Amino acid sequence: MPNTTSAEHTKENLTSQFNVLKLALIIDVSSCLPVLAIAILSNSMILLTDIFDYSYNIISGIISITIVNKLIKGKITSYDYGSGKLESMCSLLISVFVILGLIIAAGLSIYRIIYPQDLNIDFAAAGFVLNFISLIINIFLWKKTHKIALVSNSPIMKSQWRLHRANAIANIFVFVSLLAAAFLQDFAWGFIIDPACAILLIFAAGYAFVGLIKESLHDLLDKTLDEDLQMKILRRLSEYYDWYDSFHGVKSRKSGKKIIVDITLGFTTDKTAGEIFDLSGRIKEKLESDIANSEVQIIPRFSKEFSETNIAKKSLKKIQIKMITEQYITESLDLFKKFLPLDNHELILNLLKESCMLGTNSDELLKENIIHPRYWIALSENRVIGLSGYYFDPNEPDAVWAGWTAVDRDLGILSAKAANGLIAKVVYEARKTGREYLRLYTSDLPEEVMAN
Repeated sequence: MPNTTSAEHTKENLTSQFNVLKLALIIDVSSCLPVLAIAILSNSMILLTDIFDYSYNIISGIISITIVNKLIKGKITSYDYGSGKLESMCSLLISVFVILGLIIAAGLSIYRIIYPQDLNIDFAAAGFVLNFISLIINIFLWKKTHKIALVSNSPIMKSQWRLHRANAIANIFVFVSLLAAAFLQDFAWGFIIDPACAILLIFAAGYAFVGLIKESLHDLLDKTLDEDLQMKILRRLSEYYDWYDSFHGVKSRKSGKKIIVDITLGFTTDKTAGEIFDLSGRIKEKLESDIANSEVQIIPRFSKEFSETNIAKKSLKKIQIKMITEQYITESLDLFKKFLPLDNHELILNLLKESCMLGTNSDELLKENIIHPRYWIALSENRVIGLSGYYFDPNEPDAVWAGWTAVDRDLGILSAKAANGLIAKVVYEARKTGREYLRLYTSDLPEEVMAN
C-alpha cells in the first residue's frame, strides 16, 4: 500500500476545499439576480433578506477561494505559524460582514412594520419554488463542507458549513413564513407577519455566527487551548518544578489541524545547555503525547535582575524597591513602630543596621539565631512606604527565613502594590541563595494581629 505524505494530504485537502468553494460561488452568483427580482416584485421582506444571504455567500466565497488558491500555490509564507492564522482572520472577516448585513436587514424590517406594504401573491409563489431549490442546494453544500471541515479543521470550512447550515434552516423558515404571510394578509395584523418573521430570521442567523467570531478571536489572541489542555500543560510543568527557575507563560496557535504550543521557562545561569536541552526534550515528548496533533517548543529564558522581571515591570511603575541604606533606617523603624507597635523594635533596629553595615550588630543578632540579614525598602516619591527582607538561621543551613515586613496601609492600591512587590523581591532574592526552603514565622497571638 503506497504511503501518502503529510504535504500530499494537505495539498489534496486544499484542492477539495477549492472545488467545493468554487461550486458554491457559481451557484450563488448565478441565482442572485433571479432571487433579487422576485424579492422586489413580491414585495416580501423575508425574500429580500435572502439577498443579504447571497451577498454574504458571494463575499465569503471570493475571500475563501482567494486564500485557498494562494495556499495551493504556496504563495503565503509570511506567517510563522502557517496558514491557520490567516484562515482565522478570514473567518472573522466573513463573520463581521454577516453581522453588519444582518443589522441593515433588521433596520429595513422595522421600517416595513412602521410603513406596511401588501405582498404580491403570484411572485411570492415563485419565491416558494426558488426557496425549495435553494434548500436542496444548501443541504448538499452543508454536508459537503462539513465533511471537509472535519478532515481539515480549517476555520474557512468551518465558517462555510455553518453558513450553509444557517441558509438551509432559513429556507425552511422562509417557506413557513411566506405561507403564513400569504394566507393571513387579509387580517388587520397580517402585514406584520412578513417583516416580523424577517427579524426572527435575522436573529437566528446572527446567533449562528456569534460562536464563530469568539472562536476566531480566541485563535488570533492566542487562546486556542481548551481548559483541559491547559491543565495537561500545567500538570507536566509541575512534575519538573524543581528543574527550572521560573515560568513565563504559554502561547498557542492553530495552523489548520495542528496545535502549536510555545512554553517559556526561566533558568538560572548555573544550568548547562545540556541540562536545559534534556529538560526541554522530556517536557516536549510528554506534552506531544498528551495533546494530539501538537507541536511543543520550550523557549529558555535566563534570569534577569529583579527590576527587569515581569512582576517589577507590571506592579512597580510608581514604586521603587531598593536595598536599605543608613539614611532610611529611622524612617523604616518609624513605619514598624506604627504598624507593628508590639514587636521588638530594638531587635528590628539591629537587624536594619546589620543589613546596611555588615558586622556592626552581628553579635547581638547571633543571640537571636539571626545572621546575614538583607532588607529592601519600597519608596514612593522618595518616601519609605514599606520594607521587608530575609535572614539566615545558623542552625538551618538549608533554609531562608522571611523577616519582619511592614507596609503603610493608608495608601490604597499603592499599599497593595508595595506589599506584593516586596514579597516578590524577597522570594526572588531568596531563590538566588540556592537554599532549599523559604520559611515564614506566623502566629495567632494578640500582638501579631497587625502582622496578620
